[in-house]
Amino acid sequence: MSQLKVIFVDDDMLLLKALYRLAMRLRPDWVFVLCDQPKRWLEYGGAGAAMSADIVVSDYVMPGIMGNQILQQASHKLPMAIRVLLTADCSSEVFQQLESYSHFVFAKPYREQDLAHLFNCAERLQKLPFTLEDRQRVGRINQLPVMPKLIMQLRQVLADPDSDLSDCAELVVHDPVVSGKLIQSANSAMLGFSRQTSSLQEAITRLGAKLTEAIITTLLISEDIKQRLPACVHHHINDQAFIHANYCRRIAQYAGMSLAQRDTVFSAALLSAIGRLMLETLQQNAAAELPESRSDFEDATLLSAYILTLWGYPEAFCQTLMMQDLPTNEDSEQGKMAFMLFLAKRLMLDGASAASVLQAMIESKDVADGFAKLCQELGY
Repeated sequence: MSQLKVIFVDDDMLLLKALYRLAMRLRPDWVFVLCDQPKRWLEYGGAGAAMSADIVVSDYVMPGIMGNQILQQASHKLPMAIRVLLTADCSSEVFQQLESYSHFVFAKPYREQDLAHLFNCAERLQKLPFTLEDRQRVGRINQLPVMPKLIMQLRQVLADPDSDLSDCAELVVHDPVVSGKLIQSANSAMLGFSRQTSSLQEAITRLGAKLTEAIITTLLISEDIKQRLPACVHHHINDQAFIHANYCRRIAQYAGMSLAQRDTVFSAALLSAIGRLMLETLQQNAAAELPESRSDFEDATLLSAYILTLWGYPEAFCQTLMMQDLPTNEDSEQGKMAFMLFLAKRLMLDGASAASVLQAMIESKDVADGFAKLCQELGY
């Protein structure tokens, strides 16, 4: 991995030095620049064409200039840099106000795992198949969603060995929209339970941690975006995402794949909607940042992978998601899952007319059997 450059901005030099010591321990080969003069921070990035940074980390409250103003400048001057805001107040209200120009919002005092996660995401973003032009355009988008606070809390609960799914239910129960969607999903035909449930805890137990997280993530992002999209467009994208996810899970189930694999293809299909929602929002608002070098559908997939990589989703998961727009080799587990994403997407978009063509493309018997059973179930 190439050497990356990070600019830390804060008027408190003691905090900057503490950040530097921790950062050097985590990535001793990187370049770290400390700026204790916030209003002159651009000078620390270099001059003219030599100006560069892969990450800009800024405190929020500083004399003369606020951290969100610095990150706004960074979005124009250093569009490919990851933008991070440090704030002592991470309440929901403040969190929503600060996210416009931030890829990450970290609470102060910062934690070592926050920086480690940030550096890992930066390295992985370097590997994504974006052109230089695309990286600049995506970097200039000022409305990329920050991981919802509820998802951060959910991940912390799931990472705690002393917690269980009942603790997840305690987190979610205070949001009636999320709770209702989880119960609805747990009662859907795709899971095949013989009786209905109205219990949130049972619904989460049925869905499992991975599906619960994917459904909540998609729902919260959709709720944030829906004010900027016509209702019909918003509902259409969400409905297609759930159909795609259900088709994927059905093919995987009929093909004899494990529960973990079924959950992975479901989550990848569902979370693909994040990129589509973002691009549709940009189109509706006639944003100049919209990438033009690929089709909308392919761009949506890459944008989903970009956002999910920022949020720390596993590399293999993001790679599987990115492979869904073209038929892939079925020799590996990842290839089969990506191919199922492709088959389900084309079947969802083209319907019965595509069934026989898609069937003829399948080489492995288990995937062919799974796809044939889904088509039979749909009456194709």
